[in-house]
This record gives sequence, structure tokens and C-alpha cells, in this order.
Amino acid sequence: MIKKIKEREKTYESLVSGAQALTQRVATHGVSASFDNLVAEHNRLLGEYIAGYNSLSREEREDASRLLSQTKQYIHGSLDVLRIREMQTASEKLLKERK
Repeated sequence: MIKKIKEREKTYESLVSGAQALTQRVATHGVSASFDNLVAEHNRLLGEYIAGYNSLSREEREDASRLLSQTKQYIHGSLDVLRIREMQTASEKLLKERK
């Protein structure tokens, strides 16, 4: 029983800390060069969540699921911001070339 509780706590803590670390990496470094790595890390966390699903309480599952979803949205949102900046830069460059 104690082993299962410790396993559950370890799984939950790993998911939370992993998602927080991933979000921090995006905030610090952006997504430009490492988008594939960020997605791979998110998928690894998702796999960890699925593997530990039955050991987590309902509240922990909901928290972890929400956190992973928010992390994914943050990664993709950051990528969208990067794409917008690239389009703006390209547009500005074209305007300068036409002048």
C-alpha cells in the first residue's frame, strides 16, 4: 500500500515538474530551433501520464491532464507567435525591397 502511494506521488510530481520545466524552457528559449524536441518531451510526459494513469487519484489525473493540455497549448501558442513575427519580418523586408 505504501509503495503504491509513493509510486503515485512520484508519478504525479514527475508530471507536474516535467510540465513546468517544459513551460519554462519555452518561456526562456522560445520554440524556434527546438520545436520538435519540445513536442517530443511533451509526448514523453503524456506517455508517463498514460502509464501512471491508474495509480493517480481522480483529482491528480484531472490536474495532470489539464497541466499537460495547457503546456501543449503554450508550446503551440509560442510557435504561432514565432510564425507571426517571421511573417512580419518577411513583409517588412519586402516593403523595404520595393522602395
